[in-house]
Amino acid sequence: MTKPVLVLLSGGVDSSVLLYWTLSLCLHPRVLDFQYPGRLEEEAQAAARVSGAASVGPVVRIDLPFVDAPKEEHSAYIPKRNLIYYGIAASIAEQWEFDTIYGGHIDPDGRSFSDARADFFDALNSLIAASSHTGSSRPCRVETPFIRKSKADVIRLGRDLGVPFDLTWSCLRDGPIHCRSCSSCRERRDGFRSAGVDDPLALPAA
Repeated sequence: MTKPVLVLLSGGVDSSVLLYWTLSLCLHPRVLDFQYPGRLEEEAQAAARVSGAASVGPVVRIDLPFVDAPKEEHSAYIPKRNLIYYGIAASIAEQWEFDTIYGGHIDPDGRSFSDARADFFDALNSLIAASSHTGSSRPCRVETPFIRKSKADVIRLGRDLGVPFDLTWSCLRDGPIHCRSCSSCRERRDGFRSAGVDDPLALPAA
């Protein structure tokens, strides 16, 4: 019997590779996604597209109406984002008796956001364990298998796993196509270039 796990999927490159990576380990991922004011519609659709392509069932979408819309000039920062996301995910995991939650954070994320670093997740796992029901056989844990990897590392892995990069969304702006000039578009373009992989969305400089 395959082990059920929770995977947080945004619809971007890293979390999409993570989803396919869990499938390569013969795990049974259930996809969790978060909706909040200002969430890009294209990003939300990308999460649904990637989940559908992976045939892992419908996205479990959690509404967070109290979250303020992120601002592009602040790299789409949301205060205490990962504390919120993983706190909710841990509650769901315990209810469903799942023991692992996967997040697709990569090394560069921690340079911009303190809640995307390995020490944050170490502390978070201690907190999850401390707050688990005393009758639980084992508290769930958050695993971040890509947290020491570069964007190029993850893209090469995604290529090998057959990730449909054409279904993903990386732009910080909404619209029918990527803007090609925001920080996230540049990171995607540079990542594919460094990986030596052709991006099916072909994002040349704007």
